[in-house]
Amino acid sequence: MATLQRRLQGIPGPPGPAGPQGLTGAIGRTGAQRLRGAKGATGLRGTGGLKGATGAVGKESKATRRQRKKNVSTVMRHIDRIDKELSIQLTRMAQIQQQVDELRSKLREL
Repeated sequence: MATLQRRLQGIPGPPGPAGPQGLTGAIGRTGAQRLRGAKGATGLRGTGGLKGATGAVGKESKATRRQRKKNVSTVMRHIDRIDKELSIQLTRMAQIQQQVDELRSKLREL
C-alpha cells in the first residue's frame, strides 16, 4: 500500500525548518554528599643504600686481540680502496675540466 501511495504522491521534497524548542523538563534530585576524611601525613623518605664494590678488571683474551687486529686491518683496506677511488675520480674531474676549457676556447674562435 505504501508503494501505491508513493506513486500517487510523487517524490517527497526537502524537509522544512525545525520546529520550536519544547519546554525544559524538571531538574532531578541531588545525590547524597559524603564527607571526605583528612589526608594522612606523608612518610619519611628512606636513606639510599651504599654503592657496591667494583669488580676486578679481567684479562683481555688472545681471541679478542686477534679479532681487534683483524678489524683494524679490514678498516685500513677499506680506507685504502676509498682513497684510490677518490684519486681516480679527482683525476677524471681534472680531465673533464681540461676538455671543457678546450671547448670554450674553440667556441670563442667561432
